[in-house]
Amino acid sequence: MPDKGSYPVANPTFSVLLCFILTIMLFSEILGEKTQIIETQAQIVPLPPATQQPIGQAAKINSSAVITNGSRVASPPVVEFLTNSLIEGKNVVKLKITDKSALLYAELRYVQNGQIVTTGLAKDPNDVYKALIDVHAPSALLVANAVDVNGKKVSAVKDFDVHSLSDTVFNQISRFFYDSGKMLLSIFTSPHG
Repeated sequence: MPDKGSYPVANPTFSVLLCFILTIMLFSEILGEKTQIIETQAQIVPLPPATQQPIGQAAKINSSAVITNGSRVASPPVVEFLTNSLIEGKNVVKLKITDKSALLYAELRYVQNGQIVTTGLAKDPNDVYKALIDVHAPSALLVANAVDVNGKKVSAVKDFDVHSLSDTVFNQISRFFYDSGKMLLSIFTSPHG
């Protein structure tokens, strides 16, 4: 039995682990005073599936191509904006680009801080393309360009009103309380049968 003044000998592994934890805590305190936390607003961009078809793959001739004077003439790609609204800051814009043949490239252009920014479009299944953009109020003009392997080009332009995030959150909260109140009112005022 140990005396009151003596302590039992600790396990050396435990002592090393305790020293390591104390060292980490000390460094986190020292570094914690010098670092600043920066808050950002962004949307998460999901990764495309591994089975996607690369842009620029060789075109396949099919029987649905338009025939003019005995030669096949492919129609240009068709671009449709799937995104309907934008909030201030980072947004994922989705488009549907359909074409009878493969695309060589697809891009999205917009103005950011007075400069024209061009960003490539990543392909998702079902001819859906997406890009991450950074826009500011009051509006944003987006131009989508696509070129297929036959050299057919298309440009689609859409003008968006850019809403501030606080307005969007306020509208969602207001709509929630309005819908909840309407539902409660209909429960209490409905005739009992």
